Amino acid sequence: MIMCRYADEPDLYFGNVIVVEATATAAPAGGYSTLRFKLINNGSQSVHFLGIETDIAGNARLIAHLGAENWTMLESISVPPDETLDLHSSHLYVCLGPLHRPLEEGEVFDARLKLVSTEILTLFHVHPK
Repeated sequence: MIMCRYADEPDLYFGNVIVVEATATAAPAGGYSTLRFKLINNGSQSVHFLGIETDIAGNARLIAHLGAENWTMLESISVPPDETLDLHSSHLYVCLGPLHRPLEEGEVFDARLKLVSTEILTLFHVHPK
């Protein structure tokens, strides 16, 4: 089952994977937005998150902070069965940009979360920085 929603909407179910609390930071055209969400794996097998695609930006990179000033880009990350990848409370986030247009507070845009076996259409709600 796969589910997607943004922070203020009811849950939508589409499989064993749930995407909730999908948010982005406001940013100008040419700038970068930080994407955060929770990816919940209710299935019996690991889920491999590969990245995000959207028409509003040139790239989306999964970033991991490795201390106060060090970071690295991750190609993918695995979410074991019955576990949650929480990009709201961890050292991980997705950096989206450069943006083709501004992202304004209160706006909603869609993006495709890429997994090994599928894509999940997800709505991101834009919040101030």
